[in-house]
Amino acid sequence: MDENFLEGSCVELLGERKVFAHDVMTIPGIERILDSIPDACLYDRVIPVASEGDVVCLREEADDAYLDWLESAGLGTRNVCVLPGPLREPVSDRIVRAGAKAEIEKFLRTRSGPAVFSPYFAGEPERKASEYLEIPMYSDTRLAWKLNSKVHFKDMCRTLGVPVLRSTVFRADEGAEALAARVADMLDETGVACIRGEHSSSASAMYLFPKVDEELIRKVLRESDKGEKYVVEPFCKKVLSSPSSTWFITRERKIYHLRTSNQLLDRGVVHCGNEFPVAFDVPLVKAHSLKIARHFLHENFIGPFGFDFIETGEGMFATECNPRVTGAMYPWDIVHILEKRHGPVAAARSRNLHLPKGSAGFSYLRRIWKDLLYDGRRKHGVLVPFNVGPLREGKVTAVGTGASRADVNELFEEAVRRVEDSSR
Repeated sequence: MDENFLEGSCVELLGERKVFAHDVMTIPGIERILDSIPDACLYDRVIPVASEGDVVCLREEADDAYLDWLESAGLGTRNVCVLPGPLREPVSDRIVRAGAKAEIEKFLRTRSGPAVFSPYFAGEPERKASEYLEIPMYSDTRLAWKLNSKVHFKDMCRTLGVPVLRSTVFRADEGAEALAARVADMLDETGVACIRGEHSSSASAMYLFPKVDEELIRKVLRESDKGEKYVVEPFCKKVLSSPSSTWFITRERKIYHLRTSNQLLDRGVVHCGNEFPVAFDVPLVKAHSLKIARHFLHENFIGPFGFDFIETGEGMFATECNPRVTGAMYPWDIVHILEKRHGPVAAARSRNLHLPKGSAGFSYLRRIWKDLLYDGRRKHGVLVPFNVGPLREGKVTAVGTGASRADVNELFEEAVRRVEDSSR
């Protein structure tokens, strides 16, 4: 493979002074699943990967015990701009409504150099916040929307020679009979058909059909906007791996590979973590990804992005493009920090951990995980929690490291055991 790319870290490539508004509330289709993920508005994943002089915009105050621990480990920033408002109001909208420009500028004065505005997804609220702050956004709203299309992605991959699953496109205004015919056609391949909304994210408009189900077809049509498009394809039940490859294109038009890992999927659908080392063909995934990344460069895209694949007995297939920050970038940026300090990390995994609802903040975790938490000295056998905002909803996300995947498994098993013991 012609490795015409560099290796890097998302946060480092953004520059020296960053304003983070990493809010999942504006990714396309998220409103369809918010009731099933009530903690989504509490995510604070960017705090530990932010640099000391960066600014993180949040809905609520960050957990003081968490900030104290991060500081003791030499991670994160104390520059948190809290923007209260209605629960589902995007952070970027709050920046403008609250007139937060002066407060953000005050934080930024601790460092010199140009500032950048880093969103999770470059939607319209983010574009407006960037303009209001007079800080350029490291992305482009028009391109983010165009490249987020699953229909466009499938067509692009076929043109570039990147393998994708057989699929067809359904428009909601074609009606129930047309959707039933497309589902029936795909059922012949794997026994389950899958339809995914053109611009949906996080399985927000994904429906599985083990048969031609008229009630489910009516549900799809009820929940669809007029003219909304869906990709209809076979759902692969026998998946060998689910590769994820994250990348970055700079303003200087350089392509950087961030990390390639294996996705952990709940029920084969919902992303719940990532891990390495992997068993699949990494050079092959990088080769496919680089073809698409070069197309992104041709389109003048800038900023972070990621590609998802599935490996079956038939080969490796590209399934999705995320022209934005992805959930995998946070743990791998943390691993990047550890590797810069201590040398290569042999194995790592990020995953959600469930705790008693209403847990007493990070001080509780710091007490029960005291010797498991990263202390600034060890690179292996440590946990780095990177999403503690949802603690009161009974969830925390962490990355764990080890000398092997077995060591990482044992680390998480011990963390879970301590949570269970403390709740008895």
